[in-house]
Formats: sequence, structure tokens, C-alpha cells
Amino acid sequence: MPWPFLPPNPDTFPAPHDGELFVFSLTLTGMRPYDEQADHSFLVDQATASVYMPIVESPTAYKYRGICMAALPRVGTTATYKGTYVPLGKSNTHDVAVDARQLTGGITSVAVQRSGSKAIFTVGVDTGGTSGLSVVAAPYMPTALRFASESAYMAAGDIEAVPTASTTVKLTVTAGSLTHYGVFLASGLPSSINPRSAGRLVKI
Repeated sequence: MPWPFLPPNPDTFPAPHDGELFVFSLTLTGMRPYDEQADHSFLVDQATASVYMPIVESPTAYKYRGICMAALPRVGTTATYKGTYVPLGKSNTHDVAVDARQLTGGITSVAVQRSGSKAIFTVGVDTGGTSGLSVVAAPYMPTALRFASESAYMAAGDIEAVPTASTTVKLTVTAGSLTHYGVFLASGLPSSINPRSAGRLVKI
């Protein structure tokens, strides 16, 4: 693994409006998420954060796109992101600009049914009239797990487009031992995940 350089994606950083999860788009360069994420710790405004990086931009450059989630009741005009490579005790920080204008919809309800290692989410959404949105169910892992493969890491979350004229979306994840998920609306798929609603923290 190269020295981890962990810059946040500067495109979209919406503020939370329901006091549960602050979610923002992130690009990580310098680690392989499915196993090496467990060697890192992440903070946002000193709160332990969780990252999920399901979009592979360049496996040879160790460059992945995804999101960062932190359970913060409020944020200001900026939030401070810090990523640390624990074995070497090396870290970097970035200021994340907060822009509530990016919030165009909301999660109205979440129901979850577990069946063995699988979990099925039925998510109610309000798109606010915005088209092209997707619902994301991302594993909330303040302490990252080490997955057996990249495909297992990807299967821990799910992203589904909001059908035209629909207010309900179903998602299926392989949760395994995971107990919490962040659920939110996003745009930019499949090349990036740009949150368009506040995150809902869900215990399954």
C-alpha cells in the first residue's frame, strides 16, 4: 500500500438537517478499502466517522470514491475531516465546505427486514421534484471491518435508482455482522456519490 493520501472530493458537501448523519462525498487515494480500511481511523469535527468507498476509479493507483458519514447533531460552515493510517500514526486533515443548497430531497421512512446475512430496506423518499436520484444504503462502520474480498465489501451496501413517479425504493445488502447503516439520497452515480439529503442512521 502506498502512503495514504486521503483528500475529500470538493464537489458536494451538503449539511445535515435532521441531526442524525452528516454525509459528504469523498475520494480516497492510497488504500484498498475492503481490507486496508481497517488500518485507518477517520474523524469529522473530532467525532468518529465511517467511510464507504464502493466506486473503483483506479485500482492500480488505489483511488476510490464514496462517502464519509459522521453522527453529528450540527455542523458549521466548514467541518474538519481527518484520516489516520494507524500503524504509522500518520494523518492528514482537510476542511470540508458545507453547502445546504445541495439538499434537494429527503428520506421519509425506512423499514428493514433481516433474513440471515441479508437485509432488505424499504425506503420512502421525497425527491423534491429532482430527477436522477438514487437511494444509498451504506454500512456505518466507525470501526472498519476487514472483508474477505472486494466483492464482499461492495455487497455490504447497495445503491438503487429512484423509479420515475415512485416514492418507495427497495435495497438489498449482505449485512453479515453489521448492525447500523446510513441511508440517504444521492446523485452523480455511477461515477460519484453526491449526497442530496440528510443521512438517516438505521439500526438493523
